Amino acid sequence: MMIFKKLGTTDTAVAAIGQGCMGIGGELSADSTRDAEQIKAIRAGIDLGMTFIDTAEVYGKGHSEELVGQAVRGIRDSVFIATKFSPENNGYDNVLSAAEESLRRLNSDYIDLYQVHWPNPAIPVEETMLAMVKLVEDGKVRHVGLSNFSVPEMQAARAVAQGVEVVSNQVEYNLFDRFIEQRVLPYCRG
Repeated sequence: MMIFKKLGTTDTAVAAIGQGCMGIGGELSADSTRDAEQIKAIRAGIDLGMTFIDTAEVYGKGHSEELVGQAVRGIRDSVFIATKFSPENNGYDNVLSAAEESLRRLNSDYIDLYQVHWPNPAIPVEETMLAMVKLVEDGKVRHVGLSNFSVPEMQAARAVAQGVEVVSNQVEYNLFDRFIEQRVLPYCRG
């Protein structure tokens, strides 16, 4: 039986074990040679309770999102899809365009968790976060998250989110890389 946890301080419950889709549909370029097998694998995971699916526009140059969209056809409302946009798209208009492209590839009217994949020091975080607020206001995104942000970068992003809660920061964390325990994890828990 799957354990569910609250997403940030929201009432949204997500599966504690999710399906990461990096490599599904290709690495940094699209690879369609295993589409049927990968769709079947995603569906098998869902059947086992792994209803939290994480992808990104860069995975397989968007093909990962397409495969996720195919895998959840007919059951979209029973899964939680997180996706991310690339740092070159952190500008206001580019965030909005990237979201539209992800929605099209996912064949969905909404994204459950939309994340800034990486901070981009060449683009003010205010631009990025104002676009995220707009996507929430327009009903295209349910929750806003970050990925690979330091504590000062998270603080800056949250300061301009205009009442929209930043519910996550997806970062590398494993037995070999425990760096986040020093500052990031305590900040997120605080």
